[in-house]
Amino acid sequence: MDQAEVTGSTQPRFVDTTFPVSANDGDVLLYRDSGLYVWWRGTWKFLGYLQVTLSSAGYVASSTSTDKLFFASDSIASLSSALALSRANHYGFGSFYAGYWVAGYVGTNLSNIVKTNFFYETTSVLGVSWPRAVCQGASIKGASAGYSMGGWIVGTAYVTNCDKLIYSSEGTASLTSGLPIATALPAEAESSVNGYAAGGWTTGNITTIRRLAFAADTVVNITSGLSSVRAAGSGGSSLASGYFMGGTTTGSYVNGVTTIDRLLFSSEARTALSSGLSAGKVVGTVPYSSTYGYFCGGVDTAGNSLSAVDKLNFSAETTASATSTLSLARAYFASTEI
Repeated sequence: MDQAEVTGSTQPRFVDTTFPVSANDGDVLLYRDSGLYVWWRGTWKFLGYLQVTLSSAGYVASSTSTDKLFFASDSIASLSSALALSRANHYGFGSFYAGYWVAGYVGTNLSNIVKTNFFYETTSVLGVSWPRAVCQGASIKGASAGYSMGGWIVGTAYVTNCDKLIYSSEGTASLTSGLPIATALPAEAESSVNGYAAGGWTTGNITTIRRLAFAADTVVNITSGLSSVRAAGSGGSSLASGYFMGGTTTGSYVNGVTTIDRLLFSSEARTALSSGLSAGKVVGTVPYSSTYGYFCGGVDTAGNSLSAVDKLNFSAETTASATSTLSLARAYFASTEI
């Protein structure tokens, strides 16, 4: 990453959640909202916001490791910092400052939250927990909050609940509005104002697409549905459309499909693309830039976990295999991007 330098009496320090209670006059601090502060005569004085430039990239995380996909070059590198806690079947979303790997299932239902600091690419565990121990729902990336929509409490039930992490405070909250039907394994997409959870598994696979309005935190079904019943697909978004990729038409990976459906945000009309994934795939994840979506990993119709990456050109709506692959085969995992 590229980060502007700050000059002063001391090297700037970076804090995640709280300010140091004391410092030396002239100490400069860069807070997590990119605000610059100087300690002077017993208090922190706000100076303004620092202009910071980060390399545009996607992050994918599973187990205890994270891969970084550089959008400019399509190259992939593994972060040197291991995840603070192992993750699988989890939710993933992020702000400009950090990515969050939320809840999941690793032998037991999880409710903890692991954070990746994008500036220093280090990880930590937040002091707050997710409102419930849940996995395998839709991960929705809003501008001011990240959301989980539905999912599965293993050994108990599928859920309708929608919960959120507020980026500015790193606090969590449960929405009063939930999915109309308890659903696990939907695909996801988001516009600037809405998030979408498409398909999934209830008592069987469904085509229904649910819309989450960020301003009101309300959830409704929309008129359009997927082109076929599907669960365990993945999704990404351009500025104009959401793309729901892959999934299975039954409860098994052997019926994985290559299908990509486009949802036009302006009209919420759905169209199946003529181009598809390189193979039928389920339980992958899709980090995306403004121009491409990258279907990473997943499981193929033979039951193999994959390291391959398929690249969707949003403008041409064509797909190709990316030249780089993940550092290891990954499935049942999550992604976010800056």
